Amino acid sequence: MTRSWYVIIAVSAAIFLVNYVLPSDLNNWTKTLNFSLDPILQDDIMQTETEWKLNDSEFGRRPFMVSIMQYGTRWTGLPSPLFFTLIQFLGYVLCLLALHRLTQRVWPDKAVSPLTLLPFILVFPNLFLFTAHAHTYDDLYQYLLLLIVLYGAIDRRPLLALACAAAACVVRETSLLCLPVLAYLLWQRTSWSPVGAIIACGFAGLAALLFLYSYVPNDLAQESMAFTQTTRFFAWRANFRDYVRINETLILTIIILAPFLLLAYRYREEIRQTPVQRDLVYSAIFLALSNTTAVYITAMAREARLLLLPLLPLLPVVSPFLQQEWTGGTLRWQTYSVREWCAALLGAIVATLLYQPSVGGTGYFYRFYVFCWVGIWILIFRRLYSGAGQEIKASHFPS
Repeated sequence: MTRSWYVIIAVSAAIFLVNYVLPSDLNNWTKTLNFSLDPILQDDIMQTETEWKLNDSEFGRRPFMVSIMQYGTRWTGLPSPLFFTLIQFLGYVLCLLALHRLTQRVWPDKAVSPLTLLPFILVFPNLFLFTAHAHTYDDLYQYLLLLIVLYGAIDRRPLLALACAAAACVVRETSLLCLPVLAYLLWQRTSWSPVGAIIACGFAGLAALLFLYSYVPNDLAQESMAFTQTTRFFAWRANFRDYVRINETLILTIIILAPFLLLAYRYREEIRQTPVQRDLVYSAIFLALSNTTAVYITAMAREARLLLLPLLPLLPVVSPFLQQEWTGGTLRWQTYSVREWCAALLGAIVATLLYQPSVGGTGYFYRFYVFCWVGIWILIFRRLYSGAGQEIKASHFPS
């Protein structure tokens, strides 16, 4: 294991520590900041909610995490918070490993450091993974499967990609949005015709739906359908009902997607030269449009993790450019002038004042995050778009 991977694991562990100190699933929802190990061993709230959500119309239709929580705690005898922490940390590390392998596959001739994963690790939803009822959320394992889908399509392993796509649709239904992406990549990367790729991806989605139909009890399926018809497609009313919600919805979208899309635009000429990178950027743009629209209409946009899907095909393309900029000096803070620091500080303050999270307590931490995140990206793009940053040569990345 390289030194970079030790840094990655340390940062990941720190994120879990942050979520353990804040009121979250990891500490069984203590009411204040938690600095004790006792909550992780208390099996009261999380176990009760797991049993309830197995039979709930909104959560029971996603059998992956609730089943793991139910049977895993029963088989291991571990308290639910401790077991949940171990399972999610494993999912987090596996996601990072899959993302790194995908990045290496996208740039096979470049020395890509695991440190290129840091932008993904530090993006808003990953930093505050569990400050919601996340023990029934399956996001990390959905991301893992979708990263394998992308890897399989790029590496010309269509059966692996299709199998993981079907599994990802079982884990979370938003994975259905990635089926057109998979069809496009199979068409571009294999000898399959467009019609054949579409049919194969359609069968993958159908297989997932048939599995859920056979697994989920009929009464729960009917309740879930009723919930979807009466509530799910009217979430836009909550997302845009007043200034605070509109503000929160748009700010979250911007801070999650905009930096990486702007980075891809900055290096569009280099990206266009290689079909794989170009196809992944097209896939990310499609997901940015379709997934963001779906979140606005069907879910609470303040659950920022739901906006993360487009970054899965985009991060492997743009992260190495940040690595090059780091080694070239653009990200070395002493190279910035006082005027640039003042511009970053002003932009960060404005963004922080504009962002009004609709949750109390932990919302203060969210606003502090926005301050740091926006300020750093302003400094980065100040150099990149002014031409002061080192130009990227697509033929070489340093080790």
